[in-house]
Amino acid sequence: MKKYILFFVLFSVTAVSVTIAQVRVNPKIGLNASSLTTENADWEEDGVRVGLNVGVDFRIGDDGDNWFFFQPGVHYYSIGAQLINDANSERIDDVVAINSLKIPLNGGFYLTGTTDGILAVRVNGGIVPTFMLGVEDNNFGLDRDDFRSVNLGLNAGIGIDILFISLDFGYEWGLTEFFGTGEGRNRIFGASLGIVLP
Repeated sequence: MKKYILFFVLFSVTAVSVTIAQVRVNPKIGLNASSLTTENADWEEDGVRVGLNVGVDFRIGDDGDNWFFFQPGVHYYSIGAQLINDANSERIDDVVAINSLKIPLNGGFYLTGTTDGILAVRVNGGIVPTFMLGVEDNNFGLDRDDFRSVNLGLNAGIGIDILFISLDFGYEWGLTEFFGTGEGRNRIFGASLGIVLP
């Protein structure tokens, strides 16, 4: 149910924003690879896992002539953490699937100057508040309460627009602890494909 509500909100915000002047709307879908640096006494991270993300960015102030723009967004992320528990005599190994809502607050500029023409290259960066939505069943018995409800990250990325098609690559560094108790910060590399609505 939460996924359907989220998709409805994304669709509604996109539809409204199309009517706002000097805003380009950029819905996109992509894959992410997450890695958790943890010093938690109960479990350790083992390897990188691939997840799915879908959302929309808004390039505010992008009227085709400006170099700079503000780029907030709303994104649903499903990430996986490969964890191992060796605390007891029995070894437990499982992938913990975590669902979250990210609200990136980025600024960016075009390396090519403006958006006129077939190709435009841009860079962006900023902060990313992340809100925990839920944790799927796992062998560790971890649930939403075992993680912080809100996390903060720092991200940077580069993107290419070819006509109305966008291709983005980004990396996010976790600035706050991921777990409710114990140390551990998440890092995410992502790639996404989208369309740019003028």
